[in-house]
This record gives sequence, structure tokens and C-alpha cells, in this order.
Amino acid sequence: MYVIDPAKATLETSSILIATDLVAEGNDINDNMEILLNDAGYQMIPDDKNIMYSNGTYWLTFSKANDQFWMITYKSSGDPSKHAGILQIKDFPYLKKETKMSAYTFEEIEAYEKQLGLRKQTKKTATSVTYQAIDPSKVNFAYVRYVINPGDEGSSGPNVLTKRFTKAMYKQPELRSYFELNGFTYEGSSGASAEKFVNKDLAVRLMLFSHPQAPDEGQIIFQDAPDLYHKDPKPVDPTFQALYLPLLNVFGQKISKDSPIIAREKELHPDCYIEFKPANPDAGYKYDAIRVNMPLSFKLDPADRNKPRAVSYSYESTSGSTIEQITYVFSQDWVRAKIAGDDPLIKDFMTKHGFTYKGKEKIDTPFMKSDLYQYYNAQLGVYFEYSLVSSPFPNSMGVYTKTPTVTF
Repeated sequence: MYVIDPAKATLETSSILIATDLVAEGNDINDNMEILLNDAGYQMIPDDKNIMYSNGTYWLTFSKANDQFWMITYKSSGDPSKHAGILQIKDFPYLKKETKMSAYTFEEIEAYEKQLGLRKQTKKTATSVTYQAIDPSKVNFAYVRYVINPGDEGSSGPNVLTKRFTKAMYKQPELRSYFELNGFTYEGSSGASAEKFVNKDLAVRLMLFSHPQAPDEGQIIFQDAPDLYHKDPKPVDPTFQALYLPLLNVFGQKISKDSPIIAREKELHPDCYIEFKPANPDAGYKYDAIRVNMPLSFKLDPADRNKPRAVSYSYESTSGSTIEQITYVFSQDWVRAKIAGDDPLIKDFMTKHGFTYKGKEKIDTPFMKSDLYQYYNAQLGVYFEYSLVSSPFPNSMGVYTKTPTVTF
């Protein structure tokens, strides 16, 4: 049976009769029907009187007609356009990496929402600020309320209301795709009340649920997830290495205290100390840099403490804020040893890591006399230039670069 609203020419309800043994067991639906409903994206809706399921667009009500048949009634959960066409856009609320939500600030939220340009501020109190869509047709999250309650993490964080989808739609590909576009993947159910999605990079979870009194709306709360915070690897006892290899696929990346290079270096070289060096010409840094310090000599085996070695290398810029060169600093034992650029200590290390020796050139200027040695990694397009300086002051310099000083 179909019931149609003639004024709107839309299907309001429809119902079918189905044999009891196909759908029910006693006074409840059977396991096979429940599996079929779950696979189709339907979830049970708590109700005192009926057995009800919803996928966000339609309600299914199961009722016993008699001993031989059960009736299943389909009913629209509202205007289908409310849940149709989930927009594939980035309109999630402001979220901060590995940060308690009670520590967010209204200033950074305001800056984010202003840059996003999809919602306007409609209300602000001492502990919350509300944003609503400028044009609801252009967003999924038309209502976002941020709560900042210092000292109360449980009540802090963004809360979202949407009419474009509900909890019952959590399996739908369009919803999964939208969440993934914004960095969240499905994690699992939180009992019968909510579905969990997680952004492991930010260490943030969201809980998607629908309130029984508003089943045609989706509600989302965001939570800080400290269990997902990045944990620095445990320090290890250092072993002697004359040279450490830096990351060579980072040329052009921005140098900052939040650079992912710092985390990558901590994982790659857990025996080293990595630090961000703000621009300070007096300390030798015209621009910001990231420095990787090799283990201090007293941490090494006594037999290795006076061996020639590099003591650090730095990711540096020569003109601004992006990496343009990576520079070694060598120990005094290395400088005193006057190690040539084609010495096996250097040549074997460079060859092991894909570099080919290109040649040597003498530099003789009024300001400096040195021997310059060059290696090249064709796969990465990176040169390594090593200079053994004889005057005015004996020294050794090693630089990885994409712009070589000489061409062989």
C-alpha cells in the first residue's frame, strides 16, 4: 500500500506484509533481518511502543499483524533534500593538533572561521561562541558551537548540528568520503548511542549521534584524544658514527618550530638532540633553522671520543624561510685531521647513500684557499660539496644543496 500527498506529489508512506518466519522470532525481529538492516545502513531507534529503524532518510516500523504476517511501514524521516547530496567540502570546525580543547582561544577560532568564510558569529558568552551558516546550502555544518571551559575538558570543544545526515547514515560512502576529506576515518561504535571517527594526525575524535527527540538531525561532539599524541622515541645509547645522513627530500619545505622534520628526525636519529633555532645572526643563523646535534663526546665509548666526526648538521635557508641547504659542522678532531673530500671516510659514506663522486677543484682567491670536492645523487637531484680549507684559517665544510658552486 502506498500513501501519496497529492499537494506535494510525494510518497509519504508505504507498507508491506511479510511472512512471520522471514522477519521475526517471537515478538522481535530475527537475526537475519537485523543483519540485512545493518548492511543497508539502518540502525535501531529507541522507542517504547514500536520496533523502529532509520537510515536517516527513511523510517522503518515493524509491527505484528497476526501470527502469519508482520507489517513493515516505510516513512520519510522528513524532506529528503535535507539528507541528500552531502557536500564534499572542508567545513569542519577549528581543531588544533594535540591540544586540550579547554586550552583553545576565541581569537584563534575567530581567525579560522573568518578565513573559512562559511559561517558567521551569532552569539558569544564568557565560555562559548556560536557560528551559523551564511548560506546553509553551501555547508554541511550549518551550526557550530565552541565551548571553552578552562579546567573542564569534558564540556569543552566544538559541538555541531546538521540536517544533511544522521548517525544512522554512518556507513554511507558519501558520508565516509566527506569525513575522510576532513581527515577523519571510522573507528567503531560507542555502544548503541554513537559512532566514532578519528583524526590520528590531530589526535582528535568525533562522536556522531542523533538525539531521540530530533532523529532527522545529526549531532557531533569533538574530543581531544591524548592517547593518540605523538610520543618521542625513547633515547638509546649512542654508538659512534663519523657521519649522519640528513633527510634529503625536504628541500623547499618551510622551516618552523612545528615542522614535521623535527618529528621525523627524532624517529630517524633517537640518539641525537633536535632543536629549532630562531633567526639570530650573532649565533650564526641569519634565518630560522633546524639543527640536529650528534651525541656529546662524553656519551660515547672512551675509545671513540677523539675520533674525527660531524657534531651537527642544520637545515637552513639562504634567502628566507624554506630549506635551501643542509650544512655539517665538524669536530676539532676532524679539522685537525685535514680529511680530504675523497678520503674513504667520506667517499664510502656518500657512495653507500647513492652519491657519485664528480671531482675536485682548487679554489684560490684572496679570501680563501681550499680544495672543493663534489658528489651528486641523480635520483634526488642533490649535490654534496665538501671543502677542505687551508687558509686563512684551516677548516672543513660540508653542504648538501640543489644549486652547486661548480659544474664538472
